[in-house]
Formats: sequence, structure tokens, C-alpha cells
Amino acid sequence: MVMFTRIVVFQMFFFFSMSSFSAENVDEKDEVMEVFFEYLDAYSSSEFYAATRFLHPRHLNDYEEYVLPVLVDARNDARGGSHPILKDFFEGVPEGSAGEMSGAQVSANLDRAMTNYFPAIIESTRLENISIKSVALLGDGRARVEYDYLTPNGETTSLEESFARYNGEWRILLPVPPLEAADELRRLFQ
Repeated sequence: MVMFTRIVVFQMFFFFSMSSFSAENVDEKDEVMEVFFEYLDAYSSSEFYAATRFLHPRHLNDYEEYVLPVLVDARNDARGGSHPILKDFFEGVPEGSAGEMSGAQVSANLDRAMTNYFPAIIESTRLENISIKSVALLGDGRARVEYDYLTPNGETTSLEESFARYNGEWRILLPVPPLEAADELRRLFQ
């Protein structure tokens, strides 16, 4: 009887532990999805500065450190200074303060410039064009959302977004890290 009681208690403990763990995972996944949908809503509404609040601060710092100098140098270079992306990026930025932009300002201005140059980017963030396939908690404060994007020509493209915890909140990790983005921009403006 004692053995039976221990088994029942152990099974109940195991069941409630797993239920608690599963409920916790569901809550975590819901948090990830909430951040993802709020980001997409801001971005698809062309509210690029508002969208930056969902990005991981490390990426915003890296935008300021790596991407901004490339853009400022390209603006000052005779070969790349007339590129439409640069014109859109620096629109409304006073000449002397371009090098003092924050990472959030760099991200917002770059998103605005890129969507003006490639309007299809906005379409890829509209909720009606997205179908979520899975949300995975990867451990170590990371998560991934896999989804399908229905292109304007009716094709489906599979995409994913990565997330990481920062001060207890989920934040989006950019698909192209800022250091890599800086290299791509440098090549574009050469």
C-alpha cells in the first residue's frame, strides 16, 4: 500500500509538473507571438521607429556602431552619395548630426529607405500574407517562429524569425546581423 501511494504521488507530481511546464511553454510562445505580431503591425504600417522597440538592443547598438559609419561614409563619397537608399535614409537628418544617430534611428531610417526602394518588403509584413507554421522555444532564452509568406504573385515562401530574451522580455533578432548588413551596404555603395 505504501508503495502504491508513492507511485500515485509520484505520478501526480509528474503530471502536475508537466502540466505546469506545458502551460509555461504556452505562455512563453504566446509572448513570442505577441511581440512578433506587434512588430509586424508597426512595420506594415510604416511606423518604423515604433517597430524598433521590438528589436533586440544588441542589434540596435550594432546598427549604430557598424551600419551608421558605412552610410555616413557612402553619403560623403562621390560614387555612392547619390544612391536612392542614401537619399531616403538621410531625408530630414541635419547635415551635422548624421553621425550622432541612435541605433533605433538608424534602424527606422534604413527600414524606411529600404521599403521605398523595395516596396515588396512592406507586403511581406502584412498579417494577411502570413501563415504561422510553428513557434519553438529553443532554450537558453531563445525562440524561433517559422511561417509562410504568400507573395503577391501567389507563391509561398517559408521564412523564420529568431527571438532572444532581454531583461525578461522577448526581442526580435534581425535576420541579417548589423555587421553583415554593414558589409552588404558597403558593397552596394561602392
